[in-house]
Amino acid sequence: LKEPVQKLLQNEYNLETDPVAVYIELNRKPENAAPINITTEEARADKAVTTLITDRTSKLLELADVFLSSVTFNAESFPCGLRVICRAFYDIAREKLGATLTDDSNATTFVNSFLFERVIVPAIVSPVKSGLVSVAPSASNAHALVELGRLLDQTATGRVGSEWINIAVVTKFVRKKRGRLGMFAKLVTDVELLPQIRKSMGYVETSEFLDPVVSIKLNDILRLHMATATQFKDKKLLGSAKSWEKLIERLGSPQSKVPDTQNDLVNIRLRLPDRVPAEGTLMQMEEVAQLFADAKTDLVLALKE
Repeated sequence: LKEPVQKLLQNEYNLETDPVAVYIELNRKPENAAPINITTEEARADKAVTTLITDRTSKLLELADVFLSSVTFNAESFPCGLRVICRAFYDIAREKLGATLTDDSNATTFVNSFLFERVIVPAIVSPVKSGLVSVAPSASNAHALVELGRLLDQTATGRVGSEWINIAVVTKFVRKKRGRLGMFAKLVTDVELLPQIRKSMGYVETSEFLDPVVSIKLNDILRLHMATATQFKDKKLLGSAKSWEKLIERLGSPQSKVPDTQNDLVNIRLRLPDRVPAEGTLMQMEEVAQLFADAKTDLVLALKE
């Protein structure tokens, strides 16, 4: 936000869009004259007022587009702690607001509402307090930042206020940005929540939209480890042997079975297909089939599926 805010403040803007305020501005009287009394409806009916507000709204939309680009293009630069909070909000919103596997717009809008209403817009309208600038903006520019913040907030939430004279133009702008903001929310929330974080936040994994979890006996996992090491030793694996050598090295020597009293269930989280694995974790299906040939356990069947 620092660069667009500082660039905006290099110029002097008057972006007042309230019809009554604009009418008074256009019909300003000497200081000693009686105050102008006019209703919002009367001000809206004035052609000069609507023309000026239309021009100012166009400028606001132009500035809003600049700020949105700056924010959305830097989604992965957001502080990790903030992204973790947003991820928790996203998962909860998917469950509570009726998201589907193909439409999570309610959840992404919820995340964007939080980010813009509680973090981004407050930083914009109070640039000195948020550390974006060191010198307070002029009264005119301070009000311009408030007007800009109002527009950004409505864009993030998708709720366009009825106060806009050019409501059709503003609505079109907001709808056009929905796709970009949806992708932005997904990028911001693309972080894993550690178990201790989930527990401390009272996070309950009951949503069907979360990655499925399969429970496997510890001895079945140890048996799979033994099969993996044995097959690698016998040179039966196909393809990237170096990758498997590193895997075996990390796993260490195969362990023997544990007593029944220690043969606890282990919860293993299976990633949904729409999640892209980290680079270098994919392997050929032939390798998988060969690796699991002699390890017919529930874990193997789950991983094959």
